[in-house]
Amino acid sequence: MKNFLILDTSTEVQIVILVIDGNIKTFKKNFGKKNYVANMVPLMDTVLKENKINLKDLNGILVGTGPGSYTGTRVAVLTSKIIALSFNIPLLEINSLILLTSGYLQKYLTPLIDARNNFFFGLSLKNNEIILPEGRYNKVFLDNYPNHILITNDNIKLDLKKVFFYAKKVKNVHNLVPNYLVKI
Repeated sequence: MKNFLILDTSTEVQIVILVIDGNIKTFKKNFGKKNYVANMVPLMDTVLKENKINLKDLNGILVGTGPGSYTGTRVAVLTSKIIALSFNIPLLEINSLILLTSGYLQKYLTPLIDARNNFFFGLSLKNNEIILPEGRYNKVFLDNYPNHILITNDNIKLDLKKVFFYAKKVKNVHNLVPNYLVKI
């Protein structure tokens, strides 16, 4: 976990995080529903230039694979795959719901991403153990699980220890696909 770039575009917030020596050095967000492709590379470029880091200096890249925005998750996954393959660095993946709420300390936690029409992508945790697997759930059903956090631009919290605990190394970068919970 020395020098990592973390990407997530599963919500309306595009996130680029630079981890240096195991600590968050820079955390940049861009809010814009329709600008995933146009904003990802410039946001990454800004983060790297501000810290005088090149992609070749990274020890790995970690990507939130969704669930969430159909287009957004594809942009982050594809971008991370290109970087990992181009620079021959490890690629790690993590569920975006866990990534974006890893800094919350509640005993029970139910992170949610709006899936439209009173449905949400969500899961539920008790003491950091998944008690409701990720899925697309109706709001009424989710009322059975406490501490809802609808992920927005203002409430993203990260805990790097939890992030790297839940992250999984991608064995075959070519086979990594976004986590779609809805049939397209």
